[in-house]
Amino acid sequence: MLGFIFGWTSFAVHLLAFLVFNWKTARGQARPNTATWTIWSFVTILNCASYFVMSGDWIKALQPLAGALACTGTLLFALSRGRLERPGRFDLAVLAVSLVSAIVWFVWRQAAFANLVLQAAFVISFIPTLKDVWRAPQKESPLPWFMWGAAYLLLIAAVCVRWSGHIPDLVYPLNSFFWHALVGVLALRRSRTR
Repeated sequence: MLGFIFGWTSFAVHLLAFLVFNWKTARGQARPNTATWTIWSFVTILNCASYFVMSGDWIKALQPLAGALACTGTLLFALSRGRLERPGRFDLAVLAVSLVSAIVWFVWRQAAFANLVLQAAFVISFIPTLKDVWRAPQKESPLPWFMWGAAYLLLIAAVCVRWSGHIPDLVYPLNSFFWHALVGVLALRRSRTR
């Protein structure tokens, strides 16, 4: 029962973080890069599917589902407010790693390996955001990043409570917690030093 609560709470917190993020966009305080969000939508959909198949547990897959739905929703929202942009070199690197992950899954039918490869795409995708928040902390509000971090902590708790002995189930939430929390910490720390 506790895993069920952690899983659904993780799902809800993740969606709420996206609402906070998108509200900032609606107020004109942020302008999401549509190329990046197009690629993130692909990555999160692939992550959701491979994580579900890998873990075999729909409770553990709730939070990745929230990410896939919310990233796609954010993309559609960004497209309605702007124009399609060209992908940058990091976007292309993320896309390349994601495609390798999809090919690995398709050819070898190994969802766990595909999901582990996909984690490299997540790391690469954070590089531009980390550079931006380091240079200009006002570009990012720490709140949604800490909310995303909290959602990943809840997913880690759900994985631990529903532990099946499959260590790869922890890689995605640990990886994502670290990078989301780091952006929040940098935005908070740098904001206070100004």
